[in-house]
Amino acid sequence: MEEITQEVKFQNLSLNSTGSARPGGSVRHSPGEGSEGFEEDLKKMKRDEVRRKVAMIGSELRKYILKSKEIQTMRKQEMIDFIIKFRDITFAECKI
Repeated sequence: MEEITQEVKFQNLSLNSTGSARPGGSVRHSPGEGSEGFEEDLKKMKRDEVRRKVAMIGSELRKYILKSKEIQTMRKQEMIDFIIKFRDITFAECKI
């Protein structure tokens, strides 16, 4: 059985350590870009191969969605930690 892989290319996307895109970075996709070859490949495949490929793409999407939720949770926790730290500093200054 042959292994089906898909390569995803992102142009002009730069990420910082938290995984968020920096200003000016973007993902670009033009409608005709690479779709002709992809459609030809699908026409040559058997039905079960197409189903496997669709399932693989779906699992990749789920992986990216889970990763984005994880990053969002990290950012939220960082903000909570920052607020607590700021309140502690402000409270300490008020006591002095």
